[in-house]
This record gives sequence, structure tokens and C-alpha cells, in this order.
Amino acid sequence: INIFNPDMVIIGGQMSRAGDFLLQPVISAVRKYTLSLMSRDSEIVLSKLKDQACVIGSCLLSRSKLFED
Repeated sequence: INIFNPDMVIIGGQMSRAGDFLLQPVISAVRKYTLSLMSRDSEIVLSKLKDQACVIGSCLLSRSKLFED
């Protein structure tokens, strides 16, 4: 977060199954160990796609390469 300053950090895949058990400690650690200027603009959320995120992302990447000029 200190280097890239992302607008959003999405926790997905197997890690997203832990839900708030993982999300709250991650948010606390980010607030504690990052620069306040960087971390206040970053939102940390759980993926809505859960385990399907990798499969959907792979399919979209393959489709974009297939229809590329």
C-alpha cells in the first residue's frame, strides 16, 4: 500500500472464505503499519466472486487474447 497506493484491495479466493475473521485483522494491520496518508484512501474488501474469481479472470483473459487484433 505504501508503494502502489491502491484505491481498493480485494481479498479473494480461499482467503475470502474466512470473511470477517480475516478482514478485521488485515484492516487493523494495514492501519497500523502503513503511512496514514496512503492507507486512508485504500478500501479493503472481500471479493464477491469468492473461489470463482480465478476461473472468471482466466476466462476473460483468454477471451481478450482470442479477439485481439
